[in-house]
Amino acid sequence: MMTETLLPQPDGMAPRGEWRKLNYTNNTCPGCGKQIKQSDTNICYSRTKRKTSVFWHIGCTKKVWG
Repeated sequence: MMTETLLPQPDGMAPRGEWRKLNYTNNTCPGCGKQIKQSDTNICYSRTKRKTSVFWHIGCTKKVWG
């Protein structure tokens, strides 16, 4: 269950300040399996009830929570 989901900023980048939570444990998109980098655009971010951070490509949203 998600507690908070932040969509990309108008420039397509992940919400400000959330990139510091991107690390080797959560840098893979759960929808397509590709690695997410800070230079990527159109990245969504969610913080779960278990206090984990999830990043995914906005185009993979239906694959993740379809």
